Amino acid sequence: MNQTKKAIVIGSGASGLVASAYLAKSGFDVEILEQAPNIGGYLHTFSLNNYHFDPGIHYIGECQKNGVVDRIFSEIDIEVENLFCEMDTDAFDIYRFPDLEVRRCKGSNAYRDRLAKLFPKETKGIDRFFEHLGLFVQIQSKMMNPSWALSDITLLYQILSDLPGFYKMKYADYGSFLDYLTSDYRLKAVLSANLGCIGLPPSRITTLLGLALFNFFNSGAYFPKSGGNGICDAIKKVSQSKGAVFRTKSEVKQILLNDNTAIGVVLKNGEQINADVIISAIDPTITFGKLIEYQDLPNELCQKVIHMKPSLGAFYVFLGLKRDLKNHGMGAFNIWDHYTFDMEEIFKHALKGKMSSQLSLVSSFNSLKDTSGSLAPEGCSTLEILSFVPYEPFSRWDGLRSNKRGQEYQDLKESIGEKMMNTFTKNHPDVVGDIDVKNYATPVSNSFWVNAVKGGAYGPAMSISQTMGGRFTPKTCFKNLFLAGSGVFGAGVPACFMSGMTAARMAENS
Repeated sequence: MNQTKKAIVIGSGASGLVASAYLAKSGFDVEILEQAPNIGGYLHTFSLNNYHFDPGIHYIGECQKNGVVDRIFSEIDIEVENLFCEMDTDAFDIYRFPDLEVRRCKGSNAYRDRLAKLFPKETKGIDRFFEHLGLFVQIQSKMMNPSWALSDITLLYQILSDLPGFYKMKYADYGSFLDYLTSDYRLKAVLSANLGCIGLPPSRITTLLGLALFNFFNSGAYFPKSGGNGICDAIKKVSQSKGAVFRTKSEVKQILLNDNTAIGVVLKNGEQINADVIISAIDPTITFGKLIEYQDLPNELCQKVIHMKPSLGAFYVFLGLKRDLKNHGMGAFNIWDHYTFDMEEIFKHALKGKMSSQLSLVSSFNSLKDTSGSLAPEGCSTLEILSFVPYEPFSRWDGLRSNKRGQEYQDLKESIGEKMMNTFTKNHPDVVGDIDVKNYATPVSNSFWVNAVKGGAYGPAMSISQTMGGRFTPKTCFKNLFLAGSGVFGAGVPACFMSGMTAARMAENS
């Protein structure tokens, strides 16, 4: 009689949740170890006076039938139509510039026509953009083919290299691609208006990634019912029904190795847990360098980890309002308020580690997106505003609890939060009012609650040198150790779901 294999999943974010559900369904004895008091990582919804906030989710693409999320969830016996609410199909994103507003709608053809009406002299460039988008869709269909999921990245490149233009899109930066399409600075800004989803300007990402982000929402945008906790609860329920055990406040201190094989973990409290397979669903620079020390890494991997750059941090404003924001012109959409058409300028200061005198804002009305009505009291609303900021001004307080950071930290946090609220109010008069709850969070909040390296909102930065082969693969150089999370395929909930599924499949077949 075969003995049940033991699997440990480190971290219970989006990737760890999917990996645990898949392994439990496959018959593994699964134990999920989470250092925080709650599961979910960035999916976790926190509450203040009956208002519920989602710092990690503002919308998700590919949740439609046969979309990426649907295909992943079908593998773990979850139906996505019961989990997500579709956002405004005519404008799930609203991009606002000094003298221009553009409403991103569902469907390539509809949005192409909308752009052509706004920029009638740029139809040639617009058509070129959507032609390249069509090529990307071919590339994506290859990438989503299950035949490569158990292979290394080299095989993926071999598959994709047969497609015309792949290498150009892989290596060329998105900014140069937009320059090739058009000289209209306003159109270029619109085609990169939601790069906050990546946290980098056009010049710092590949064309392939820019098109991937654009295509990601072609089939519309969605928000989870009851916020991110709705996703957590659904996956946890499935996992537990198959015997998986979730342990919170269980920080892993070390991954145990024996002759280049992962054999278990040691917790911070000294407890040792042996396992047949381990999936580390946390930042890879913590897995390699902390849980496995540098001296135990091959030199090439060690150098990769040392030189890996984290993504930018974010500053959050969380508001609970005793008013229904539908009566003030808001709805199931996000608003991107950009103070300039120059997307390079928007990120320039933060990338140098300095605060900018002006901040672009992303505003989300999550309680209006959620049809369950559970995110705010009846007749009330939530409003979340964020902006990308550098880690450096907050670094001295990293690792400290919020009530231990002192007055200087509180003053800095208050000044930035008030500045963001004033900017929002200037752009949208009469929206903010009847404030019942107000809370601010900084990059070191991310560090403390979800163990984000230097407060990075997206794990390792998705810069040109850190995409595709520049990231980490699910299969590691250590037998029975696999990686999942934003350090694998990239940031974003579906990419993390995919990494968890791929890592679990590899573990199953190891």
